[in-house]
Amino acid sequence: MSSIKIAGAPISWGVCEVPGWGHQLDPDRVLTEMRGAGLTATELGPEGFLPTDTEELKAVLRDKDLACVGGFVPVVLFKEDHDPADDLAGPLESLVAAGAGVVEDGSGVVAVGSGGRGEHHDACSGGDQ
Repeated sequence: MSSIKIAGAPISWGVCEVPGWGHQLDPDRVLTEMRGAGLTATELGPEGFLPTDTEELKAVLRDKDLACVGGFVPVVLFKEDHDPADDLAGPLESLVAAGAGVVEDGSGVVAVGSGGRGEHHDACSGGDQ
């Protein structure tokens, strides 16, 4: 019988990229509580929540005994004159450095959604893009 491994996401602790969302817990507390709840992996949360320096990111995850399973990267896909590759370069580097298997071996799923709130989201509001 195989054991079940459960991952979490910082959004479950209220960590969100939306300005004015409310009080944002610090990474140490969130990751400590994740591990304490029995979670074995996390996604990286919004930009700036965890370190962007790959060595520092790996150290933070190693210190909390958490694996990386993915990340939240808002990407604009609806503008023909915008190349999303530029938006993905840094986050993909972090995911690979953190050992996210979805990126490394291609065996996982990439979920794509709206670029979040703000100018990108507002450009689509009122439509069904």
